[in-house]
Amino acid sequence: MKDAARFARGFPLGAALLALLLLAVPAAHATHLRGMIISWKPVSPGSRTVQFSIQYAQRWSYNDTPLSCPSSGSCPQVGATIPFFSSRTADKGGFYFGDDGAPLSSANTPTGVITSINNAEDWYVATVTFTHTYPDCAVRTAYFVSGDRVDFIVLGNGKQERVEVQVSPCAATGSAAASMPAIQAVPLKDPTGFSLSAHVATSDPSDTLSYRLASSAEMYGANITFSCRLANAPYNNSSGQPPGLSVDSRTGRVTWDINRITAATDATGNQCFKTPEAGDVWAVQFIVTVTDKNHNLKGTVPIDVILQFVRQVGSLPTLTFTPAGPLSVAVGNPITFTATGNSTNAGAKITLNASGVPAGASATNLNRQLPPPVPSSFSWVPTERDVGSHVVTYTATDENSQQAIDSITIHVINAPPLQITTGSLPPATSSQPYSSVLVAGGVPPYRWSADLPGDTGLSLNPATGEITGTPRRAGSYEINVKLSDPQGHQISKTFTLQVNPSPAVLLAPFLLEPQRATVGSPVKLVAALRSPSGTQLSAHELPQRVTLHAEISGSPVEFTPEAENQFIAIVTFHASGNISVRLRATGEGLDAAGEGIVNVEARFIYSSGPILIDLGQLKAGNESCKQISFVRDQEGQVPLHFRTLQSTPAHHTLLLRRATEFYRPGTTIPLNANDQLEVCLDSSRWARSSQTTREPWIALTKDSDGGEREVLRIQLTWQVEGLGFWERWGRLLLALLVLAVIAFFVYGYIKPQRFPKDLALTFVPT
Repeated sequence: MKDAARFARGFPLGAALLALLLLAVPAAHATHLRGMIISWKPVSPGSRTVQFSIQYAQRWSYNDTPLSCPSSGSCPQVGATIPFFSSRTADKGGFYFGDDGAPLSSANTPTGVITSINNAEDWYVATVTFTHTYPDCAVRTAYFVSGDRVDFIVLGNGKQERVEVQVSPCAATGSAAASMPAIQAVPLKDPTGFSLSAHVATSDPSDTLSYRLASSAEMYGANITFSCRLANAPYNNSSGQPPGLSVDSRTGRVTWDINRITAATDATGNQCFKTPEAGDVWAVQFIVTVTDKNHNLKGTVPIDVILQFVRQVGSLPTLTFTPAGPLSVAVGNPITFTATGNSTNAGAKITLNASGVPAGASATNLNRQLPPPVPSSFSWVPTERDVGSHVVTYTATDENSQQAIDSITIHVINAPPLQITTGSLPPATSSQPYSSVLVAGGVPPYRWSADLPGDTGLSLNPATGEITGTPRRAGSYEINVKLSDPQGHQISKTFTLQVNPSPAVLLAPFLLEPQRATVGSPVKLVAALRSPSGTQLSAHELPQRVTLHAEISGSPVEFTPEAENQFIAIVTFHASGNISVRLRATGEGLDAAGEGIVNVEARFIYSSGPILIDLGQLKAGNESCKQISFVRDQEGQVPLHFRTLQSTPAHHTLLLRRATEFYRPGTTIPLNANDQLEVCLDSSRWARSSQTTREPWIALTKDSDGGEREVLRIQLTWQVEGLGFWERWGRLLLALLVLAVIAFFVYGYIKPQRFPKDLALTFVPT
């Protein structure tokens, strides 16, 4: 129970008093385990010997170190060795391999190395590794079990601690790698959550990960029940996980609907948990399932952590990595990155911490409360035993316990030798675009450079190794290419690039016909080749085995020869406007491109007569709109010109509306096949009475080969009732009357009473 003092961070005075009361209480019934992540990998493929790696987060003050450890100087140190099972760690625990092998306990405990500490929250992380040889290749369930969970966590307090992992002893590669802080802060808002997948990395890119919550048996052991009741309903989450907590099996996104956490009691009326408050902590456990490319179960990774509610104050901290990762490094080579915590809150202080730090790595500026931004420089030189994936998780915590969390993945590999595997460069052709990608072996990212003669017109991308450009002239060129890797290794190789003369003929943007077409109607495209001088090639001038194809709006079109020097294709355009036809011709010594433009008109057919629309009666100052219902045969967008056939009465305006857009007479309406039009009469307040019956008012026209052609005429009927005399002039007359009354009082009563000063009377006492 001594752990409660560290979790009540939102209530310092109460937490201090509680700590003083609890110091005298023995801790023998609690593991004081903050969290655990178990991963594994084969010592060698098919060996049946598995190396387990456990990130073990433990309260350092368990069980006799004073709570004032940071000030007393008795805190654990990074790099120190600590036993997995002892009176100061898991004194009632054991690790079982899932076969007949002897379990690990305090009698035969392995040791671990402390890789990071967290002064503020009173815990450290030790990485414990050990191996076990299985008798066969069957998938086994290994598990850690220890004494009761700490008794201040919600729901699972006092219950047995259990963490299970499924292992494939004969797998070629291991499970996924993961790391998370032992205590993760989540904002007290609904909904809340975080990304679990951001803290997990596969050891084999072909593996597939899925996510779920651990069951009660996996997290607490068999025969564990929860008798809590939410209001008048039973707590039906038999897993013992927090109410409202879920994880997306595919994305790993954790969502916590905290409205599902309402006050609950057990069968005897004792409180199980209450509505969420800042400082509440819940034990949770996730299971990451790993399947191989053949969808066979490979194993699992359990992630057992504690979630703590914090109330948001101002903006949340931020955390960035430079470079962003993931990162790759070869054995024996250094790797570095920088994690920077920041906050925009005035007067904020940021504390950086890290979990999953590999043994032998170092990180600066941890466990120090500093003004932001706070950078932490990570450096590490991995060894042969570190081959595989490693996940390092940073947290940036402000003085209000708000937290930003992010992870970076480091892939450690046995580096292949640096080499340029490209054998030769393909030939180029002068005056035509060229592209060729150089291929390397080794540890990326690579850095390329080359001594390219200035007259080649080519350049080399230093990041991708791609040679691109348009050679200016034919010839044979010697190119010396250099390659370097992040470890500083460098090699070079010389290539010969042969640039052939350009062909004698080029394809021009040369469409003989058509220049115009109609949407939905098949049309014949006729294309040809022409020489650089612009003349069309005759049949005997064409290269051998010439083929011509095109692309129209992303769709391929194949041409067939017609006559002796022309090519045809039958196409149907489905969009109007100036449509590009991208041409490409290939043959012996020929690979050239061009472009033609076809003006495609939309199809618009309306054969009925004029349309009569009754706009009804309206009072001056109002508007009336009615839909124009007409059935037409249309495909593509048609520009219709809107004009009126006669002048409208004063203060009357005729408009056409398409969706939310209004069009005035003299404008063009871009009408699509499914568009609806409305005609509107807008009258201002000053409009006089007007009336019309079946008179032609509107014409819609479109451009055609013979000029502008009318396609629709609209007859209108309306009756506008103008305002009466008093409605029109009443307010003005009333205003004039008020002004006259005010003038009467001013000049009749007020101004005459203002006497000269020499007529004033003076009173003196008698």
